Amino acid sequence: LYLYPMSCFSYFGCCMPPIESIGSTCCHSNELAFTKFTKIPPKDILYANLVADLERLHYYVIADRIKRQVVVAIRGTMSFQDMATDARQKYVELWENSGHMLPEGFLMASKRILREFRENSTITRFLNEHKDYGVVFTGHSLGGSASIVCTLLLKHDQTWSRSVRAYAVGPAPCITHQLGKKDAWKEIIFSAVFRDDVVPRMCLQSLFRLRSQALAAFRRCSHPAEHVFQDFKDLQSMEEISIYQTADFPHVERRHYDEKSVPPLLIPGKIFHILGSPLGKRAIRCLPCLRSPLRHSSCTPQMRYSTVAYSACSSTFSEIRVTANMLLDHFPHRYLNALNGIKFPEEFCDDWDDAFERGRCYL
Repeated sequence: LYLYPMSCFSYFGCCMPPIESIGSTCCHSNELAFTKFTKIPPKDILYANLVADLERLHYYVIADRIKRQVVVAIRGTMSFQDMATDARQKYVELWENSGHMLPEGFLMASKRILREFRENSTITRFLNEHKDYGVVFTGHSLGGSASIVCTLLLKHDQTWSRSVRAYAVGPAPCITHQLGKKDAWKEIIFSAVFRDDVVPRMCLQSLFRLRSQALAAFRRCSHPAEHVFQDFKDLQSMEEISIYQTADFPHVERRHYDEKSVPPLLIPGKIFHILGSPLGKRAIRCLPCLRSPLRHSSCTPQMRYSTVAYSACSSTFSEIRVTANMLLDHFPHRYLNALNGIKFPEEFCDDWDDAFERGRCYL
């Protein structure tokens, strides 16, 4: 889902079998590149949405004939429209009178995916012909959060009788703790978090808490920088708040949030925390480099990891860990390499300190 734009200038799919899709190019290079990377035959791709818009995510619907599942693979944040969807952090109810809150951008994007999924004639016809097939939602980052919300919505729908599961990679927290800590979701929602990845720890409350911790650290300094306090001072009045807001969008409703006014968000279901250290680098050539007549690679070498996964509780990721790898650990290729090198211990543990000590024994 992330890599196919790299091959748009190397592959042309004019002669490939037709795939039902929205937003495709005339040469179907996106679909062909996707099949080249994933090794999925075109006949198993039921539908593809390639349109990037506000609250509209890229995703593919694929028939897994071996495991007898219909897989909905959702791409994470890659465009400005995706970033706008991430930024829609107004809290709304998951369903009417549920009392469970989540960001509006996640909910609207997930509802749109489900609406297109259930109204598409090709997908409906395939599911009617294969009564024993279940549905699996999967994705990375924003796509992981959307896959979790889609699973929650389908599971709550009384008209849905098929099995449904979610496998999220590096998802953002997407539900309040009342629903997020239910043990029932551990059987159908599975998430993976790699080391110090910042996204699974990032919500409005954790950002406010990080800001408070940073200010407290500066106050304890023997020679605090005055300009830092000037830039990050606590806002006490609406006049001060207006300095940080723009008047270019008068139709946008302005709100002032603080740490006490927003509830904490969690990742529901079973979470696997992947710990590990790099073993070294190896050169992995992308498709444009492999097709080059010079046969040399200009790609950045990929890092190989020795990793071990532990079962973690959702409270483990309630605070942002400020480390050198907090952003790099979120990249898809790091997750891919970490998952490929994973090994599970015989016993899982929920405590972070215990997991870290056990993890060091494997590395």
